[in-house]
Amino acid sequence: MTSLPLLFVVGVPRSGTTLLRELLSQHPRVGITPDELQGIPQLLSSLGTHPDFRSPETLETVSRWVTRSNFQTHMDKKGIGFSQSLLADDLERRQVDSWEGFLRCFLSQFIPGVDSSGHSYVGDKTPNNLLAIEQIHRCVPNVRFIHIIRDPRDSSLSARTVWGKSLYRAAARWRTYVDHYFDVIEDLQIADKCHLVRYEDLVSSPEITLRGICHFLEVEYDPKMCSPRAAAEQLGDAAGASNIVAGNTQKFQSHLKPSEIKMVETVCFQRMTTMGYPTKYAEAQKPVNKIRYCALGPSDLVRSTCSQIRQKGVFRGIAYRLRQIG
Repeated sequence: MTSLPLLFVVGVPRSGTTLLRELLSQHPRVGITPDELQGIPQLLSSLGTHPDFRSPETLETVSRWVTRSNFQTHMDKKGIGFSQSLLADDLERRQVDSWEGFLRCFLSQFIPGVDSSGHSYVGDKTPNNLLAIEQIHRCVPNVRFIHIIRDPRDSSLSARTVWGKSLYRAAARWRTYVDHYFDVIEDLQIADKCHLVRYEDLVSSPEITLRGICHFLEVEYDPKMCSPRAAAEQLGDAAGASNIVAGNTQKFQSHLKPSEIKMVETVCFQRMTTMGYPTKYAEAQKPVNKIRYCALGPSDLVRSTCSQIRQKGVFRGIAYRLRQIG
């Protein structure tokens, strides 16, 4: 049997990537790591295009990277550990000599019930991998990407609510990420590996949307996919919900001032209109003010660090942010 492709769920942060991961993970032929790995692009860069995947040096590099990551901290809480020796045995048994085979063996260690044989999709949900689609595709041609997009007014509001981020920087990031995606899929080889989903469609018509995803992945639809395997979201208005919150849209209408809505719309106007998000106030797009964007950076850093401290305590919160930045 030909191995199924690797699978990456990507998108702007606070756009529903976690919900999508939990729904996809209900499919018997899909396994996605239960937390964000975050560092795959850095690992690809540090080891190069064609490393010796089974060498002690490669395995030691991977082991150091994992044990120092926020990902492993989360896995420890779930009782899921990383074993360098088990990874080495799996790589040797399968005679792995490609990034695809390596990542399949590596990711499988963290997904209960899934092995590295290729009978199931194996993958990761890290929003920022949207900016690394080209790099991942270059190293792993046998890959699929599902990009979930959300109304920038709601995703920017959520970033402010959860992490204290500025609306302006959140809107600019939405524009950067989405523009990058559409630039990337001008390469038809990459476009063929990508599937775009709107968050609003996922929560309002989950079965239709998930059937479309299954068609893209060439697997049978499973009704269990319409129910998350666990409370999908730990932050924001949908935190703790063990079902799809159909009404978790259009929050900006009651939580943002008209001037704030217009500001987000002027930053994101072009992509909003092409993606079916009609604007309320803006009539054209304005360039991102780089001075304003950079000036807001330090306060974003402080507020997001404070958010982590509130969630995890002082020492763990600061350590988490330092690992994230580093």
